[in-house]
Amino acid sequence: MKSILNTLSKVFSPSLNACWKALYINDWDYVKGLQMLCVWLDFMHIYDERKQIFWCRISSLTNVVMQACYNNFCRSREFTLLTQKYDVIIG
Repeated sequence: MKSILNTLSKVFSPSLNACWKALYINDWDYVKGLQMLCVWLDFMHIYDERKQIFWCRISSLTNVVMQACYNNFCRSREFTLLTQKYDVIIG
């Protein structure tokens, strides 16, 4: 993130750079709240969301092999943690 800010500081005005640094470095909790309001997710949330979408689609397939893969995964600890973390039901 800092490298992006450094690149932006060379392109844009110094006042804009100071604003971004203030948001990202000093007030991280504020930025997290702003991200939630804007539905702007960090990498891990996007990654988890994509996994949920993937497994939801796999669970609805009629292919026997894919159903076996889903059934094995839904018994795993990773699946349990993923569904509990976001309080969702997949499948």
